[in-house]
Amino acid sequence: MIVTLPFDIIDPTAPGGSAILTGFSGGAQSDPPLWSVATTYGIGDRVRRDTTNLIYECLYAGVSGNPVPEDDVLTVAPRWIEVQYINKYAMFDYTRNTSTITHNAADSIIVELTPGIWFDCLYTLGMENIYKITISMMSGATEVYSYVQDQIASGIPIDHIDKHHLPTATSVITVTLQGNGIDTIACRYMVIGKGEHIGDIQPGISFNNINFSTVTRDQFGTANLVPRRSIYKIDYKLFLASNLVNKVLVTRTNLAAVPAVWYPMEMSEIEEYNSALVMVGVYKNFTIQLDNQLAASITLELEEI
Repeated sequence: MIVTLPFDIIDPTAPGGSAILTGFSGGAQSDPPLWSVATTYGIGDRVRRDTTNLIYECLYAGVSGNPVPEDDVLTVAPRWIEVQYINKYAMFDYTRNTSTITHNAADSIIVELTPGIWFDCLYTLGMENIYKITISMMSGATEVYSYVQDQIASGIPIDHIDKHHLPTATSVITVTLQGNGIDTIACRYMVIGKGEHIGDIQPGISFNNINFSTVTRDQFGTANLVPRRSIYKIDYKLFLASNLVNKVLVTRTNLAAVPAVWYPMEMSEIEEYNSALVMVGVYKNFTIQLDNQLAASITLELEEI
């Protein structure tokens, strides 16, 4: 099992690994207009703020003037609510299920990142209507890595891409996501970071979900069904060599209530399982049991964001 703590793309000044988004194209048309102090807004109107890169939604009719939305949401009786990051940052928000999308079917999503520090993992997850992916890494004027997966001719969309042990340190990386020219495209998560091995997967992986839907019945037995989102869960048993336990203990502390990519490297060759097992999520249980002087076992319970 490889776990990757994502670099912070939205706030490159954040502690830990970060990267600067130096280029983006393909979806700016999907954002609402900038907030204006002189405009009167109604219920449901959305605006964006370049100071926060966030989108806000108006809660009442006849809203105008200061405070600005990012300050208003902190007041006792806010008139605005924070919705999500603007489109180009939506796929780099690992705390929400938001996607970066294109506005036109002919558009591609093109992202250029400058990490500035060493990284070895790249993921694009939750993709829709994407048929071609191109990855290029440049160190100065030298291309140190390139990758192309083209399924336009086959008509089979690509669900996700995962790359490990990338031969790069501080390269500039460009990722291009392309559709078939018929449908708009979307990407839920794009992640770069440093991967860490936390154990070997043992037989007995189990899938479950937390269903927030409700089913109630009246006195006559008639059902009232309220469908809501379900949260995906995966339970693992891992084997860990004893000399790695202290390192994994530190990793567990760093991942407390922090979204990460959990990648079952051992299952990567089984395509039918691969898509189901790769997750951006948090651990609910990460129990390390010292079985003997040579090895430990890990009980790992993961929930998607």
